[in-house]
Amino acid sequence: MDNSAVETGVPEAWLTALANLVSVRSPLAGALYQRLVNRPEWTPAQRAAFVKLAPWVGPNAAPAPTPEVASGDIAFGVMGYHTPDPIQTSRNIGDWVQTLSMMSHVLRRPAIELAGDEDLVRVLGEVQDNVPDENKLAGPAGRLHLVEVNRDATLYDSLPEHTWTFVFGWYMKQVYGGRDQFPLNDRIIPLFISFHISHARFLTPAAVEYLKANAPVGCRDWHTVRLLHDKGIPAYFSGCMTTTVGGLFPAVEIDPSKPVAYVDANAPEGATGIVRLKNLDDGLRTRPLAQSMTQAIDRMNRYRNDFSRIVTSRLHTALPAESCGLVIEWQPRDPKDRRFVGLIGENEPPRDKMRERISGIMRVLIDAILSGESPEAVRELYAREVADDLLVARERLEAEAK
Repeated sequence: MDNSAVETGVPEAWLTALANLVSVRSPLAGALYQRLVNRPEWTPAQRAAFVKLAPWVGPNAAPAPTPEVASGDIAFGVMGYHTPDPIQTSRNIGDWVQTLSMMSHVLRRPAIELAGDEDLVRVLGEVQDNVPDENKLAGPAGRLHLVEVNRDATLYDSLPEHTWTFVFGWYMKQVYGGRDQFPLNDRIIPLFISFHISHARFLTPAAVEYLKANAPVGCRDWHTVRLLHDKGIPAYFSGCMTTTVGGLFPAVEIDPSKPVAYVDANAPEGATGIVRLKNLDDGLRTRPLAQSMTQAIDRMNRYRNDFSRIVTSRLHTALPAESCGLVIEWQPRDPKDRRFVGLIGENEPPRDKMRERISGIMRVLIDAILSGESPEAVRELYAREVADDLLVARERLEAEAK
């Protein structure tokens, strides 16, 4: 790389160049970063952007150490939402509520031990210790080594071999508009449930092949089922993982004297006895996973303890709050949004049935993982478990096509 070019280049152009190299995970990103690190002419905004890129340059120059998993432990992915691209990095607490909901199927099992990052183990271990006895689940014993798997940037993650990961949420975002982050890191053993994509264009040949190889795919909404079905991918409607988070907590006793929470929803003019909350928090973009999980736990406890009712436009407020036994009022900005088909609305099925079905599937799969079954055996078990769900999906979509 020409030193003189770096010295005389326009700072903004070099920032763009660095971001582009990061987006395609080029080893040149590390070299360019080192040449730019001491530039004196950065504006405050440029310096801030450069600093945000720094954590993601290291993996390109020298990969972060792979977590060491003790013999007999099982590497298990805990979904985070960091990416090198601030625009694509989530700031929605609802995403971490999704992760907490997935982990509820682990934390409700007292026979499971947790290992890995000390802060994450401490935060989730406290939740596990406080699960009500009536909500605890029996099953095989085992020790899960928790590993952060970043939904939209798994290709940047340093992961142990054979990291079991439940794949849920909204895919597929692109880092700086560059390389697709799908298929996922090849060290991940994916199990798809509560999966969503918004557009058929994301189903590249590589993505279709990957989804077929790791099918069946449980989808959060019927829109996603339809997109995958059209590509010949075995898919079914699972519903949303957040319907299951209530199993972590004691039953709620509704107190009508408590205020009503308006979460990203419009309160009536002049209303009293209300509290306004937002799901978006820029700080989530940079907080460590353990801190973000603490924030998600605190938010759920606040819903449970402080309010008589929840009014919200947010799916990942309405469903988890309802899962905890709270009264909700759903005020979507667009009731016809295809993300909601099958999930919420007057004509949708009861969500307690959705919760029971997801919980049943998760129990079967986690039992198999703890029992040491191979990825192939677990996928075969998954396909048998949801055979009727796959048939229902196929029949529904074929009827709609007529």
